[in-house]
Amino acid sequence: MMNNDCRFVNAVLRAGCVMMAFLGIDCAAQATEEKNSMLPEPVFAFAPELQAGEGIVALGAGQSIPGVFRAAGKRPALESGTGVGERHCLSFATCAAQSRFDAPAFGDPQLTASLNGALSFTVAGWFQVDPVHDDGGHDYAFHSPWLSLFFHEQGKDAGALKINGQNGGSVLWTTSNGHFVTPDRWIFYAFTYDGTRTQDNCLSYTGADEDPVRLTWTASADSGALRIAEEAELVLGAANVEGRYGYPGRLGPLRIYASRDSERPALLTLEQLEALRQTDLGPEWPQRLAARRRAQATEIATRHERLRTEHYSGGLNVVMADCLDTVFPDRLAQPSRFAGSLHAARGGSASWQFVVHSPAAGPARVVAKPFITDAGKALLGEIHVSAVRPVPVEANTNGGSRTAIGRRPPEAWLRQFIREAPFEVAEVIAERGDVELEAGRCQAVLVTADVDRKATPGIYRSSVRVSTTSGHVSRPIELRVHRTQLPEQPSLNVTYWLSPDPKDLGSGPPPAWWSEEHWRLIENTARTLRWFGQDCIFTPTIKGKHPLVETTRLEDGSYEFDFARFDRWMNTFLRLGFSQFHGHHVVQWGAVYGTDAAKGTRGVLVSSGKPPEFLPFLEAFYRALGTHLERNQWTHRYLQHQIDETDDVDRYRVLTDLLRSCLPGVRTIDAINKRPEEMTKMVDVSVLAVVYLQRRASLIAERRKTGKTTWFYNCCSPPPPYPNRHLDETLTNSRLYPWIAYRFGVDGYLNWGANIFRGADPYRTSVGPVPNGSQDPGHPPGDNWHFYPTPDGLVGGMRMMAFRDGLQDHALLTLLAARDSDQADAVARRMIRTLVRYERQPEAFHKVRAEILEALDRE
Repeated sequence: MMNNDCRFVNAVLRAGCVMMAFLGIDCAAQATEEKNSMLPEPVFAFAPELQAGEGIVALGAGQSIPGVFRAAGKRPALESGTGVGERHCLSFATCAAQSRFDAPAFGDPQLTASLNGALSFTVAGWFQVDPVHDDGGHDYAFHSPWLSLFFHEQGKDAGALKINGQNGGSVLWTTSNGHFVTPDRWIFYAFTYDGTRTQDNCLSYTGADEDPVRLTWTASADSGALRIAEEAELVLGAANVEGRYGYPGRLGPLRIYASRDSERPALLTLEQLEALRQTDLGPEWPQRLAARRRAQATEIATRHERLRTEHYSGGLNVVMADCLDTVFPDRLAQPSRFAGSLHAARGGSASWQFVVHSPAAGPARVVAKPFITDAGKALLGEIHVSAVRPVPVEANTNGGSRTAIGRRPPEAWLRQFIREAPFEVAEVIAERGDVELEAGRCQAVLVTADVDRKATPGIYRSSVRVSTTSGHVSRPIELRVHRTQLPEQPSLNVTYWLSPDPKDLGSGPPPAWWSEEHWRLIENTARTLRWFGQDCIFTPTIKGKHPLVETTRLEDGSYEFDFARFDRWMNTFLRLGFSQFHGHHVVQWGAVYGTDAAKGTRGVLVSSGKPPEFLPFLEAFYRALGTHLERNQWTHRYLQHQIDETDDVDRYRVLTDLLRSCLPGVRTIDAINKRPEEMTKMVDVSVLAVVYLQRRASLIAERRKTGKTTWFYNCCSPPPPYPNRHLDETLTNSRLYPWIAYRFGVDGYLNWGANIFRGADPYRTSVGPVPNGSQDPGHPPGDNWHFYPTPDGLVGGMRMMAFRDGLQDHALLTLLAARDSDQADAVARRMIRTLVRYERQPEAFHKVRAEILEALDRE
């Protein structure tokens, strides 16, 4: 097997040069370099198709031995047609879910001799990973005394494939590459190490079935040779033969090359790795891939022509698109795939999206008729007709502080995004019936029916009429109102961090801080936030040049606090239905400004978090705040942020002890991802990054038992294959987020970006500015904001509308769980199997909404 393998790969390399010569490219150096370009013999080569369930290991010059199963238990399965190049693969998916299984082991004196003291090596293989492990786990693709390759979920980003090397007692290095890991696509990963060098001697490469190999990462390690081991073996798919730390996915061909000779290093080049990739895919793969792409292109062209002919061939075209489908102004939108009525509870809502298209520019008027039953009964509620304004997406998501024009994200990410940048997307919901059509471009219009809590159940019909100077078109819509009524109190607490800066609240000239115009923008914005389901508000207190609470340092060094503006803030949001107020972090982001009575000046009084003066000041503020909250009966409504995303246990403990002594009854809330065993004891509302929900299910359950709540959040992370809510991701992700909360048993959702514009115009750009205002690079598109400024305050977008619908789904699931928790849990698991395997089709959300409502109506 080995000799044939190498001969085929070397033939691929030679064929490449022949093709270059045919194309007129100089290959004169090929004759002298051909020997160096030939592949060495691997010391380990696993090919799952060679022997069912066991595979074959080839050693040295063609010698081969089978893997050995020594433990009792379930064995990995050999699958046919699902592997690399649609061949075989070894699946550990069912095994890894168990605590133990029978993992194949490979041991041979020649393998040991080849890896003992190796100065250089290359590991190359094919992987699919479906991450399910608890935080800190290592899911081994293979394990040996010399080298181990494993999947590790760590941090709030996606997990990574990591490779460890051992030199006899310590880890030589750990390298990782997580941008490409995906559960539904084969990824080629290779790593080379040169122990004769100390600089740029660790290289990571990635590729895929449709993507050639490329160098993705370079690092340096002064680590020397691999360790010396006796009678050792390599275990495939786990840390040992009993299946500990099993690999959650599929393995394809895997090879290890090693050398102890500094003059003949086992370092495969990029060209050789690409030849390996082609070898594993098979000689027919390029033709099959080309045929697949031609078929896809033909299908797209046919579908587009059919779409244009059937739906966009008139002078005025009005197409009902799904409200969870993104509309691009420069592309013809697909009609909704969901036929029939939309379903809503009493106190709920339903939305329809229409795409208006005309070959001629001009004004159009959109009107929705009242909803009535066949018996003539009108629907109690409100109808909103809104034009949906497009915004640009100039760069695709490429990570926090890494997203920029010209920076292309990994191919695996691009396949999950709705489109490759640059493009425009219909996003901003501006409630008005008048739109200005551009010739040949698609204009999105949203119609939303808010159903009164006292509405009569039944089927209601309406129509949406679009009129231009050349004519009009009407489209029917239908709503089924169910007997079930949404609860008045939200089932999921929600907050989007709001910047109160006048520049971030409106589109006109910013008013003065805390002027009446400023308060008008705050109140209008609060009303918008509440309509979209937010019930908690990030509340500024003592920080910045324009604090909500005015601080004065008296001549004797004590402090005095004026809570007048704080009271107006509290009363404004309480009147509009907000239930919780989350005080701004006391340590980060800004100094304490105020008046120094002794000097008669205004400026910085205390630097945030700086000893020794900060803690005495914080104690004075906390005591005054506690007295004020108690006097107004707000203590139970107020929660305090301390430090964001910290792992400094000692510092957090000092702050928590101070808060407990000065603010009895006030709960703490913070994003806590690291050192959970210690931190969870100190924080009352622990806010976890979304990727931790699955990893820390036991911690969430334990907190619930002790009366502590858990929230979750997203921001720049997580990247694909996890769902996020950026402008280049599907709207179903935003609908999904409240489902995530129910599925993993958390009580609230936090997002840092209501309107963190930092000087950017969200109608002209979408890359989020970092704190210094830079967008080159910046944060992913739309990460910094989910609302948009107008002269009258902030308005929402299509992402927020999808999230609002998801909140209603959550409330209905909660009602169903109160009657039949098993049924509700089964529905949630159907929509979200894991955090990387979840529902993406819009029609599935409409169907499950109807399913839940019908179950609830059967009381």
